[in-house]
Amino acid sequence: MKILLTILFLITLNLVYCFKDTLRYNLSNELGYFYSNSHSANFQGENSFSLKNYQLSFNTSYTYANSNSKIEQNEFLNKINFSYNNWFINHIFNTSYSRQIKTENLIGVGYVYRLKKQISISYAFTAQDRRYYIENLEYHLRHSFRVKFKMKYQFIGLVYECYYKPNILKLNDFIIYSNAKVTMFEDKGVSLAFSDNINYQSVESVRLVHSFSAGINFSLNKK
Repeated sequence: MKILLTILFLITLNLVYCFKDTLRYNLSNELGYFYSNSHSANFQGENSFSLKNYQLSFNTSYTYANSNSKIEQNEFLNKINFSYNNWFINHIFNTSYSRQIKTENLIGVGYVYRLKKQISISYAFTAQDRRYYIENLEYHLRHSFRVKFKMKYQFIGLVYECYYKPNILKLNDFIIYSNAKVTMFEDKGVSLAFSDNINYQSVESVRLVHSFSAGINFSLNKK
C-alpha cells in the first residue's frame, strides 16, 4: 500500500511539472475540531488533477477522538480514482480502530454518468479484502453504486456523496459511505467548513462510525 501511494504521488508530481501550463487542478483540504463529551479532530481532503480527458483524484478522511485519555476513534479512509472520460479505476483503503480493522482494500472498475454538471451517478464492480487485528483475512466481491451532488448558492457550497456497496452473494452484507460538506466563502481560498461522515457496515459488531466536525477549509484551483 505504501509503495502504491508513493508511486502515485511521484506520478502526480511528474505530471504537475511536465504539464504545468495545461494541467487543471482543484485542491480542497479541511482541518476541523469538535468537542462534546470527547475531543475529536478531523481532516478532509478532496484533491484532483485533470489533463485533457484524464483525471486523478484523492479523497481522504481521518478522524481521531478520545475521552478521558482513552481512544474512541482512530479512523482513516482514502480513495484514489483514475478516470478517462466516463470510465474509471479506483482504490479505497480503510483502517478502523473502533471496528478492529487493520487494513481494508477495495479495488473497482466502473462507469460514471453525469445527469447534469452538478449531479453524477456511477457503478463499479469491486473486489475487497479485509484484515482484522486478530489476523483473519476475508475476501468479498461487491457492487458499488454512488451518487454525487454539488450545489452552490451565493457564498454557500454543498457537496454530498454516498456509496452503497452490497455483497454480490450476500445482500444483507453491505457498506454505506456518506459524506456531506458545507462550505462558506470558499471563493476566498480560506473558508468555514462543516463535514458530516457516515461509515456503516452491516455485518460488523460496531455497525456505525459517525463523525461531525467544524473547521477551516483551504482551497486552490486552476481551471
